[in-house]
Amino acid sequence: MKFRRKIKLFMVLLLAIITAGSALAANENIYAVSTNSASIYEINITTGVVTTAASGSFTSVGLTYDGSNAYYWSAEGNHRGMVKWDPLTNIHTLIDTTEISEENATVDALGNLWILDRTNSFVDGAFIGDDTRFLYQIDKNTGARTISYTLPDVGGYAAGDIAWGPGGKLYISTNNTFWTYDTVSNYVWDPTDPTNIAKKGGVYHAGLVWVDGKLYGSKTVSGTTGAVYELDPTDFSEIALVATMPTGITIGDLSNAVPEPATIFLLGLSSIALLKKHRK
Repeated sequence: MKFRRKIKLFMVLLLAIITAGSALAANENIYAVSTNSASIYEINITTGVVTTAASGSFTSVGLTYDGSNAYYWSAEGNHRGMVKWDPLTNIHTLIDTTEISEENATVDALGNLWILDRTNSFVDGAFIGDDTRFLYQIDKNTGARTISYTLPDVGGYAAGDIAWGPGGKLYISTNNTFWTYDTVSNYVWDPTDPTNIAKKGGVYHAGLVWVDGKLYGSKTVSGTTGAVYELDPTDFSEIALVATMPTGITIGDLSNAVPEPATIFLLGLSSIALLKKHRK
């Protein structure tokens, strides 16, 4: 009888894990923030439906999600700096008042928070004019920066976004053409070969995000309205239009969204079952 109970428990846990994995895979929503709207939006990349995930937050120049909390850099008055947002409770917490000059943020597979910033701007209250680009790892509790890499000088990583992709490579979209009149505005950088960077074609995208092995980017269309496209990661060209924002809402950055509530519930059931098993 005890053996049968163990088999039954194992099957329940296995079913919960399989179902949870399916729910995660089926969750094809991404977040978007805007510099002209104090809201965070959720976009279904399958249906193109855009909904408001959080109202009354702050306009933002960067957003990323680590699996528990989202982090963004507010561009508003007394709230300028790094803000943590809990999507489940909708609580926004100002972590640090240090601003970033570049409109990007991303997390890696381990949940580490990164930004790509240049020193030719006001950083920590001081103007530095050497235009060096650093990839910083950010302490999510304090906002403290640690320089991890110095990226090759390509004439500007202004605006744009970054996203860690397959093979641990960093995908970078910039409006570099504004500064150098260069036709190249996108790059792929491999930290195992930090002094080199692969130049790509394509157009400038303000936001980048990887979802289920596909790269998505955002840009402004029709003057002041943002749109999301599936991109070809080999050259950043646009494969298909995925979604269009409400009229007048641009996109400052993109990020993955939270797991479905059903997934969280099932994982909770699994944990309870395991706890009961260990108590016996």
